[in-house]
Amino acid sequence: LKDAGLRAKVDAAVKAGGLDPNQMQVIDNTCPADATASGASLEDQGKEKLEWKDVFELTEWFRPGTLKQDKNFDPNAGIKAM
Repeated sequence: LKDAGLRAKVDAAVKAGGLDPNQMQVIDNTCPADATASGASLEDQGKEKLEWKDVFELTEWFRPGTLKQDKNFDPNAGIKAM
């Protein structure tokens, strides 16, 4: 903290909590330059991603016969891309 008065108050609160203010570290929560709006890096964008139809396939894999599907069923049909 740049404000000495505020720093003293924070240090006092930290000490009251049984901690050592000198052991505190700065946390940088800024996003990396290569992050996308979804939080994935540019490298991860090209990797395979799950789609809604995969959820149905997983359900059938864990419990066969759970869902009855038409051969041409596509749960992604009609969903607008974001």
